[in-house]
Amino acid sequence: MAAIATTSFRKPAMGGSMTTVIPHSELVKRAAAWVAEHRAEQPSRPLADLMDEAGARFNLGPMETEMLLDLFRGCHTDQPQE
Repeated sequence: MAAIATTSFRKPAMGGSMTTVIPHSELVKRAAAWVAEHRAEQPSRPLADLMDEAGARFNLGPMETEMLLDLFRGCHTDQPQE
């Protein structure tokens, strides 16, 4: 099994980047769960602050952070959107 991990590490993944231990999609899922948990614990904390911290904690790029921000703005607001 170690030889497979070594082989896949040497080969670039699609797009030219190297593979990681945790798939990036899993990091985004973990970041979303973290934001939801902290949003429930600290409802008065600005969403932008949570997103900045989640981006740093889970190594998210600007696109992923913006996607999470849009998700939480649309799904987790106390006021209906117009």
